[in-house]
Amino acid sequence: VGSGKTATVLCLVDEAKRRRPTGVERPKLAAPRLIIVPINLPSQWCAEVEKFFPGALRVVSLLTAKDLKVVTQEMIQSADIVLTTFNLLRSKSYVDMSEGAILRVVGDHVDRKLLRVKTTLQTWSRVLGGDIGVPLLECFSWDRVVVDEFMECVETPRDLRLLKLFSCKIFWGMTATPDLRPESLLSWYFFAKDAPVVHPKLTKALLQVILRRAPGAECTAPNNSLLLVKPNEDEMHLLDEARGSVENSIKVGCAPYTS
Repeated sequence: VGSGKTATVLCLVDEAKRRRPTGVERPKLAAPRLIIVPINLPSQWCAEVEKFFPGALRVVSLLTAKDLKVVTQEMIQSADIVLTTFNLLRSKSYVDMSEGAILRVVGDHVDRKLLRVKTTLQTWSRVLGGDIGVPLLECFSWDRVVVDEFMECVETPRDLRLLKLFSCKIFWGMTATPDLRPESLLSWYFFAKDAPVVHPKLTKALLQVILRRAPGAECTAPNNSLLLVKPNEDEMHLLDEARGSVENSIKVGCAPYTS
C-alpha cells in the first residue's frame, strides 16, 4: 500500500492515450485497458483518477448486474479504462448474460460447458462481425489487462482460468506483497508459461525462485552438470502429448550417481 502502483498505471494510460495515432481505424473489437481490481478497491481507483488526471481519463465501471444493462460495447471501446472485478466476472448475472448472448446465435443444442471457452467466444464474436451488442469483456482484444493485487487471484484456480479467456497485447499483475511460497509461485508459473504476452525471462526467473524455495532445496548442493539422455517409449509418448513434438534426445540436469 502506498507504493505508487495505481499512479504508475494511470500515468502509463495517459501517456498511451496522448501517443495514440489519430485517424487510424482500429479493429472491430479493439479495446483500451481492462483493470481488474478487488471488490473493495474500485472507488479508490476512481478517486486516484480524479486526483492525478481530473477530467482527462474516461473510466467505465462494470461492477454490478445493473451496469451490465447500462454499459454498451461503444462505451467500452471509447473508454480509456474499463474497471471491473472478479466478483462480477464470476457472478450469475454476468455468466447468464454471456451464455444467453451466445445461445441466441448458436442455438440450445450446444453443450453449455463449451460456452465459456476462448475459442467459442472468439468464433461467436466473428460470426456477429464484431458487433456483439453486450459488454462481454472476454470478446475484446485489449491493449493491456491489469490485475490489481494479483497474488490474491493466484490462490484461486477459477480466477486464473478466467484470466486465460482474455486476449491482450500486454498483461500486468500488480502486488506490493508478493507471496513467494513455492506453491503460489508455481500457480503463477503455469499461468505465465503459456501466455505469449509474458516476457520470456520472467518464467525462467520464476522457476529458479520456485526451485530455490522448495522444501529441502537448501540442503542440496547445486549441480550444473548436464547429461545427454534418450527418452524411452513411454516418455516420448507423454512428451508428444504435452508439447506436440520432441527431439530424439534431450538435455536434462542430473546429479552424478552415487551408491
